[in-house]
Amino acid sequence: MPDTGKKLISIVSPAYNEEMNIPLLLEETRAVFKELGSNYDFEYIIVNDASTDKTWEIIRTESLVDPR
Repeated sequence: MPDTGKKLISIVSPAYNEEMNIPLLLEETRAVFKELGSNYDFEYIIVNDASTDKTWEIIRTESLVDPR
């Protein structure tokens, strides 16, 4: 990530068959950081733990929309 002068918070989450929850998780995380204001930014690292549903596809799609 480019240096923006903001404090960067890294969030790491495991995911196993979470296709229904990933979009909500990211939406809620974005909302929290929006409330925190312009001093913070975040990166979200989601570790797909061999899911058998569409978790990986959802992660890939979300990463195209918001590469953080």
